[in-house]
Amino acid sequence: MKINKKTRMKLAIGILLLFMCIAVICVIFINKRESKDSQSDRSTTNPEATSQLTSTDIIKSNDSSTVSGVQTTMPALYTNKEFGFTLNFNEEWNDYTVSRGEKKNLAGFVDSLEFKLPDVPLVPLTIYIFDKQSDESVLAQLHATFISKSSNYIYGYSTWESLPSESVKITDKSIANLIATFQLI
Repeated sequence: MKINKKTRMKLAIGILLLFMCIAVICVIFINKRESKDSQSDRSTTNPEATSQLTSTDIIKSNDSSTVSGVQTTMPALYTNKEFGFTLNFNEEWNDYTVSRGEKKNLAGFVDSLEFKLPDVPLVPLTIYIFDKQSDESVLAQLHATFISKSSNYIYGYSTWESLPSESVKITDKSIANLIATFQLI
């Protein structure tokens, strides 16, 4: 059986596309595998720090709510199971703490989390959580920027308007890089 030149060309392109798809899938698989391996390496190097960071369950008291006093001394993955997201902190955020922000009287407002640094009077990062029925425009009332939307929540963030001092390592770029690591779980 003789195949004409046009059919052979289509067949060759089809085979090439198939191999390219397989290569892309392999690269994705390898990257996910390396990511999981690096997370498990981190937990085996300092299991205490990892267990602290991944158990950020909310503790409620009578008058106010606070997030368990998570402190870090190394770059780490912050996981918030209640609100279903993670952030990957780098060394610029060493010794950060997380606490509940003040309640806002806005439609759909669920909560806010303040990420603070020791010896820095201003809060460098606040994550706002609204219910899924909220309109993203509600974030504008808080001068917050939209991050993401899940099946339950809308997430936004705000940051300080200017650095409190020259000695603070956190910059607008640092915060943008941190927000870029935001992932839903």
